[in-house]
Amino acid sequence: MSTEYFSSLNISSFHLARGNSYLVTSDFTLALQDYEVALRHYKSSENRQGEGRCLGSLGNAYSSLGQYGKAMNYYIQAMKILEEIKSPYAVWTRKKIAE
Repeated sequence: MSTEYFSSLNISSFHLARGNSYLVTSDFTLALQDYEVALRHYKSSENRQGEGRCLGSLGNAYSSLGQYGKAMNYYIQAMKILEEIKSPYAVWTRKKIAE
């Protein structure tokens, strides 16, 4: 694997983690910004697990903002990817959709 792949993976992991921190502190705008950056990098490196998790995190942020339609859209996208790759995170996403 190329160094470019690992660089993108590190950038995406950093932004996903920082977005999670912002989500916990209710700074939803900054969380969304970091999740969007992470998502771009996960997609460009074809990291489906990261992409699915990031989409789920975007769903959480929009749900916290009361934008439930947008949240559901992201949860459904996440679930499709995570089920496709047989990720254990798919169970979590199904739970979020059921709530």
